[in-house]
Amino acid sequence: MATIENAYSYFLQTYGQTSGAQYETHKKSELRNVYNSIVKLNKESPIFKLTNPSSAQKFAIDMKEASTSISRVLSSISEDPTDAAFDFRQKIATSSNFDVVDVTYNNEASDEPPAVSNFELEVKKLAEPQINRGNFVTEAERGLPTGDFAFEVETNGTVFEFQFTVHSEDNNLGIMNRLSRLINNSKIGIKAETISDGEGKVALELQSTRTGAAEGVDRLFNISSDNTYNSEVFMSRYGLNKTEQFPSNSLFTLNGEERTSQANNFTINKVFEVHLLEETPEDEPVTIGFKSDVDAIADNVKSLTDAYNELVKVAEKYTNDEPPSTKLYNMIGNIATRNKESLSSVGLEVNDDYTISVNKEMLTEAAQPENWMDTHSKLSSFRNSIENLSNRTSLNPMDFVDKKIVEYKNPGKNLTAPYVTSQYAGMMFNAYL
Repeated sequence: MATIENAYSYFLQTYGQTSGAQYETHKKSELRNVYNSIVKLNKESPIFKLTNPSSAQKFAIDMKEASTSISRVLSSISEDPTDAAFDFRQKIATSSNFDVVDVTYNNEASDEPPAVSNFELEVKKLAEPQINRGNFVTEAERGLPTGDFAFEVETNGTVFEFQFTVHSEDNNLGIMNRLSRLINNSKIGIKAETISDGEGKVALELQSTRTGAAEGVDRLFNISSDNTYNSEVFMSRYGLNKTEQFPSNSLFTLNGEERTSQANNFTINKVFEVHLLEETPEDEPVTIGFKSDVDAIADNVKSLTDAYNELVKVAEKYTNDEPPSTKLYNMIGNIATRNKESLSSVGLEVNDDYTISVNKEMLTEAAQPENWMDTHSKLSSFRNSIENLSNRTSLNPMDFVDKKIVEYKNPGKNLTAPYVTSQYAGMMFNAYL
């Protein structure tokens, strides 16, 4: 199992912080098609032994993540995914000041763009969390007697009890760090941190992960003792029940109309996803709306080439292995060479290493309405080739790693292998072959 654990560890360290996207959700029929494709591949696939198991694991993971990135882009760049004529024409939301107001367009939330496509936002106040800051005590001393302690945290209508023990060798810094881990690991919507005053004293600070509060609510959480002697001593000396900052709602105007929100994130007409970052200077509202069709096309093409370049880098990286895995890089080279001339005419230059550089001025000119039909035809050929390769690498990444065939299955007389979810099985079987 060590082989698999290494693969999991690499995945979590490299891609574990990647957040999901709206285009990574699927219908049952789509998942069924993927499952059926995998079963069909596994039915006739030979048994093999990896020549470099550690490298193969990383290669397969990197390849699938790069392919998933391409799939996300392909799903996001079309105004109508069922109509190829709308490739690269997905609308893109824009803000006149992204440092103050960030905005994205969620095309899946609505069948049609909003009747009003431009809004003016003036941010008067950001929504803020609740912060409790305890007493500052000398970090090297022990401010609590030895023994067992407990305190209660009430949040979202639920009361949680935390228990801990203080030993004779403990000091305030160690106790607070332990309490921080205890609270953070509980995942109850409160972030705990040990802070220092820079002069040898520390305190425990608790901050709600949510901001704002409903009408009539002044706190998002309450800290209290359980009425035992030790707990009251703990609360008195560490002061966790002291609220430094009460939660407050954001205040802003939308097209001159004043509004509030409990969070700094909200939607407008279920289409614009807005994130307030800073307060706007007085009488300097931020305008949000859509980029022009030409600019949107150029940005969508750039997103696709960026995702494609990442796949190229993954493929090139593993051509230097011993033994090298060159199959994917060679296939990418064929696609790049085949489309090089047509891509160059619309501002996409294929480099010697098969990556693509974008000439924004040429691409913008090619995206003009009078040039779009010809440009679309050239881009679609490249898009389709990348999509086919992305689908192939996602379904069967182990097809592209260096391996030795151990045994072929009897052609046409094999049963399906529904529990072998992909050719990742090669990584698991390798240790026993």
